[in-house]
Amino acid sequence: MARLHHQAEQHDESFLKRTEKLYWLISLGFILVILRLWNLQIMAGEEYQLLSRHNRIEPVPIIAPRGRMLDRNGELIATNHPCFVLTAIPDQITETTLSRLAMCLGCKREILQARLDKGIKTRDIVLYENVPWPMVVQLEETSELFPGVQISATHRRHYIHEEATAHLLGYVGQVSEDDLARLPKGIYRMNDLVGKDGLERTYEARLRGADGMLFYETDSRRRRIRQASQPQGLLPVPGEDLVLSIDIRLQNVAHEALGEEAGAIVGVSPHSGEILCLVSHPTYDPNKLVPPVDSAYIRDVFNDKRYPLLNRAINSAYSPGSTFKPVVAIAGLAENKINMHTEITCKGFVQLGQRKFHCWRKRSHGSIPLSQALRYSCNCYFYQLGLRLGAREIDKYSQMLGLGQKTGIKLPSEKSGTLPSHLWARQGSGSWYQGDTVNLSIGQGYLTVTPIQMAFLYAAIVKDGIRYEPSLVKYAIPSGSDLYQTFEPKIANKLDLPSSNMAALRLGLWEVVNHPRGTGRQCRLPFPEVAGKTGTVQVISGLEDEEKPKELMDHAWFIGMAPAEEPEIVLVVFLEHGGKGGENAAPVAKRILESYFNNTINPLEKENSL
Repeated sequence: MARLHHQAEQHDESFLKRTEKLYWLISLGFILVILRLWNLQIMAGEEYQLLSRHNRIEPVPIIAPRGRMLDRNGELIATNHPCFVLTAIPDQITETTLSRLAMCLGCKREILQARLDKGIKTRDIVLYENVPWPMVVQLEETSELFPGVQISATHRRHYIHEEATAHLLGYVGQVSEDDLARLPKGIYRMNDLVGKDGLERTYEARLRGADGMLFYETDSRRRRIRQASQPQGLLPVPGEDLVLSIDIRLQNVAHEALGEEAGAIVGVSPHSGEILCLVSHPTYDPNKLVPPVDSAYIRDVFNDKRYPLLNRAINSAYSPGSTFKPVVAIAGLAENKINMHTEITCKGFVQLGQRKFHCWRKRSHGSIPLSQALRYSCNCYFYQLGLRLGAREIDKYSQMLGLGQKTGIKLPSEKSGTLPSHLWARQGSGSWYQGDTVNLSIGQGYLTVTPIQMAFLYAAIVKDGIRYEPSLVKYAIPSGSDLYQTFEPKIANKLDLPSSNMAALRLGLWEVVNHPRGTGRQCRLPFPEVAGKTGTVQVISGLEDEEKPKELMDHAWFIGMAPAEEPEIVLVVFLEHGGKGGENAAPVAKRILESYFNNTINPLEKENSL
C-alpha cells in the first residue's frame, strides 16, 4: 500500500514539472509574439505602411511624343496626331467583357483575344488603337460593363506626304522580338512603337524621346481610383526634331514625274553631299502600316510582285549602261591614253577575234574626239579606249569614284553593287576575257550600280574628283531647346584629277544635252543650261522594241547636272524597263529640273528662322 502511495506522489511531482515547463514555453511564445508585434507596429510600422501603400499604387507610362521631321525649308513632313488607345490587363478580362468589347468596337473577337494572349497577364497591353471619339464616350459612360479596361490618350504617327516620302522616312510599328534583340536593353516594352524602316529606323534613338510615368491608387481589383500624390510622376521628354536636307517640293515633283513607272530618282547637292530628293516607285502609304494597321493593305503590299517596299534608289543594283562612259573617259585622261583632242575611229563595230561588238548606231560615227563620243554616246570609241586601258585601270578609277562599295547613306539595307575585275572573275567564273573588258567599257556585262552611287559619282565629276558622303539630316533640335546640332558635310574621297581633264569631260556632257544631235537633247532647258548623260541598258537581245513586253524592255537612265557652268544639283532618273534613256528618262529629268529652278528659293532664308 505504501509503495502505491509513493508511486502516486512521484507521478504527481513529474506532472507538475511538465506542466511548469509547458507554462514557461507558452509564456515565452507570448513574449516573442508581443515583441514581434511591437517590432512590426512600432519599430518598422512606418516602413511597412509605406510598402502597403505602394502595393496599391500602379505605375502608368506616358508615351513621349516622337520627334517631328521637317524639310530643309522648315515644312513639316512627319508629325504626331492625338488619338486614344484602349488598354487592358489580360487576367482581368472575362469572356463576357471581351465579347462586349468586340461588339462595341466592331471587330472580330479573335483579334482581341490574340492581343491578350501575347501580353503579360498582370500588365496593361494595348488592345485597340486609334479609338474614335464617339466610341471613347460610349466606353467611358458604360465603364462598369468593361472591368479591367482603360482608355488612354496618346498620339499616332502621321506622314503628311504619304507615298511620296515612304522610302525616305520609312514608318513605325510595334516592337518585335527581332527589334528587341537589336535595340538597347531595358528601354522598350511590349506595344511600344519603333522605327521599322527609313529615317525612322536610322534615327530611332533621337526621335524616340523618353517616356514619363504617372502613378494611380488602385482597389483590390486593380481598378484605378485616383492619381497618387506620392510618388510624384515623371514628365515625358519628346524626341528630337530632325530638319532634313530634302526639299519637299522637289520630292513631290519627282514622285509625280515618275508616275506609274517603276524606278528611282535621286537629287544631290554636289557641294555638300546633301540629298535634295529621293524617290522610289512603286511605293506604299506608310500611314497604313502604322498601328492600327490595315491588314488587307499589308497583305496586298507584301504580295505585290512589283515589290513596293523595295527602295530602288539604294536597295537595287542595275547595269549603268552609257552613264558609265564618263568613268572610262576619266581613266583614259588620267592615264594619258587620250586627251580632249584625241580622235578614235568608229566603223560601226569593233572586231575582237571572231566576234563583232557593234555600236548602237548602224552607220559609223567616223573619227571623233571625246566630246563627240560623249555627245553621240558612241560605243566603239569606248570599246577601244577600254581595251587601251585594260580592266584593272577601269576598276581602279571606278573604285575611286565610289563604285563597288556603299555610299554610306543613313538608310537601311544599302547595296554595294558589283564591280567586276580580274580578281572578281577568279573568285567566280575563273576567267576574264577581252570581251568582258569591252562590255565593261560601256557599262554592260557584270557591272551593276545603284542610282545613289551614280548620283555621287557625277557629283564628284562636278567637284573635280571630290566625293562627299551622303547627308540626309541638316540639324537635330532637342525638345524645348533653342540650340541645335549641325551635321557638317564630310568628304568621302578625293580623286586628284587635273581640272583641264574634267573640263574636257564636262564639255562632252554639255553637248549631250545642248547639241542638236545630242542623245540627251530632250532635257534641254532655255535656262539654265543642263549637262548630262543618257544610258540605255539592254535587258534582252534579238527583239525589236515594239515586240518587247514591258518586263523585257530596256532600262532607261538620265543623269543631269544644272546649271551646266556651276552645277548646284545632280539629278539621276532611272526607269526600270522604261525604254530609251534619251527618249524616256531625259524628259522626266527636264520636268523636275524645270520645277526646281522655277520654284527654288534660298534655303538659308528658312534655315536661319528655325
